[in-house]
Amino acid sequence: MVTYEPDLRRVLVRDDAPSSAYWITHAGGSIQAVASRMRDLADATNVDVHSLAMPARDDWFHATFDGDLNDLAAAVAGAIIDQRNRDGVRTPFTVIGHSFGSVLAYRIAGELIRREVPPQRLIVMSFPAPDRLSHEMQLHRLSDDELVEQVDVLFGGVPDDIKKDVDARAFFVPGLRFDLGLLERYQHAADTPPLPIPVTAVCGVDDRAVDMAQMQRWQITTSGDFRLVAMPGDHFFPLARTAAILKLATA
Repeated sequence: MVTYEPDLRRVLVRDDAPSSAYWITHAGGSIQAVASRMRDLADATNVDVHSLAMPARDDWFHATFDGDLNDLAAAVAGAIIDQRNRDGVRTPFTVIGHSFGSVLAYRIAGELIRREVPPQRLIVMSFPAPDRLSHEMQLHRLSDDELVEQVDVLFGGVPDDIKKDVDARAFFVPGLRFDLGLLERYQHAADTPPLPIPVTAVCGVDDRAVDMAQMQRWQITTSGDFRLVAMPGDHFFPLARTAAILKLATA
């Protein structure tokens, strides 16, 4: 069995970009989907973007990772620092998280700050602040069919082929279950200090899972500037608003 190691991949190449971003996708998200979306941007943005290939999907489908969300965040932060040192990158960078990825991005940002390599900004989308996470549902413990059904009810966005095709579901569910397991076992420490960097929280106006008031709560995670932004769309609005989100990274 292969042990997972943080796998950062450059999904939008802009060698002359004045800034860069690290995009952490939603639960069950695939780096191939992120890369495809970034390719479609063409010249719509001037931000160099990396994303994270996660365990239990894609090339890491059979990999194991025995740590918790904080362990993963620490490992990813180390990989970001190593990548920037290896490539000689000194431009400012933003950490961006969508849904589940917001909590992971938040912890990555905290670890980067602890290691004195602070991002210029954290952008979180479509998820409650970490001190408001509920552990009641334990979705990751459900059967495959129940898990897919409940995620679709709560968040929407599950493709029809995954809902109807057993084989497609077998490839999708392990990554989803892994991410939700990390999230549902995460315990936010009440004495966690606020991040000394700006935080931008973004919400889809038609999101059934989280509203603007919940996104406003992210304000407690920063001692710096805070912005609350509404964008058209539901829980998965970043899929259609990627360029607009990347513009926030340079605002």
